[in-house]
Amino acid sequence: MRSKFLLLVAACMLLVGMAAPALAAPQPVGDRINVLFADPGFYPANEPFHIVHGWGALDPSITHSAVGHLDFRLDVDGEDQGKGKLVNSTLGGPEENLVRVWLFNFEDGMPAGEVTFTGHWFMPCLLAVDQGLWFEACPKPNAAVEVITATHTVTFTP
Repeated sequence: MRSKFLLLVAACMLLVGMAAPALAAPQPVGDRINVLFADPGFYPANEPFHIVHGWGALDPSITHSAVGHLDFRLDVDGEDQGKGKLVNSTLGGPEENLVRVWLFNFEDGMPAGEVTFTGHWFMPCLLAVDQGLWFEACPKPNAAVEVITATHTVTFTP
């Protein structure tokens, strides 16, 4: 009986060991293209790069209360790229500050030419009003509203 138990434990440990890399946070490829700060304006064609944007909080009570409602979306030449890979982390300090970002890896890069990236940041309406980012009525306080939109065109060079 004991040997079956040890075999079961060993099998579980093996499965957990195999699953650990799959559970690790996704890693960015290449350099970062920052949509919000429009940087860089030029990038080598067909070279890997990543875009990562989302939300970080100096006041953890804000982020923790709204964490499931904060969102980021990315368009590439007007085509929605979905949410990307969600990466949650914390910044140390007197209190743990939650950082919630979405990573978009472009492993094959982009062909030569101009590409327009548009980022869309969303938060609950009432929180957006409290933060001074929304100036309309909130018929549904938890409804997501787009509070930031940023567009950046990058020229991919041969």
